[in-house]
Amino acid sequence: MPFTPEGLKGAHLDTAPAWNGVATSSSPFQSRSQGDEDIATKDRQRVIESAWRPRLHDDIGGTLRGLDGHVHIVGGIEDHVHVLAGLRATRPLADVVREIKRCSSLWIHEEMRRPGFAWQSGYSAFTVSPRALDPVVRYIANQEEHHRILSFRDELVDFLAKAGVDYDPRYLD
Repeated sequence: MPFTPEGLKGAHLDTAPAWNGVATSSSPFQSRSQGDEDIATKDRQRVIESAWRPRLHDDIGGTLRGLDGHVHIVGGIEDHVHVLAGLRATRPLADVVREIKRCSSLWIHEEMRRPGFAWQSGYSAFTVSPRALDPVVRYIANQEEHHRILSFRDELVDFLAKAGVDYDPRYLD
């Protein structure tokens, strides 16, 4: 089951409705970029077990909130996680993903007692327009069903092609 703020027991994440890309904080208007970050397990190993997957998604959501991110949804299957979140412009995406990987790896090692768990060294990220938020949330919420038909790798290749991104296939595995 994917993590959404509305589905939280104890609601430790932001439960505000989806926003229009501008949020107020200590300065009047700080922009956020909306993005779908995809993080795969090392060697695409199918090791994220369904029994603790919702807790992992919840942990990732908490990490993002700690980084002042606005989480729309965290979901995924055995070999990857999707994160749809708004990030402050002052937070470089690479730093956010590094922190997600660090904190979630620590959680998996300690709480799930999986000392050999690791994420792949890279990640993919796609910006999401405010109008596309709802379809992307639905897409992430239906990962298990979706990936019965299409592998994560094949899907990523399709996304890259649609976005016109040149890539080296060696970095997809």
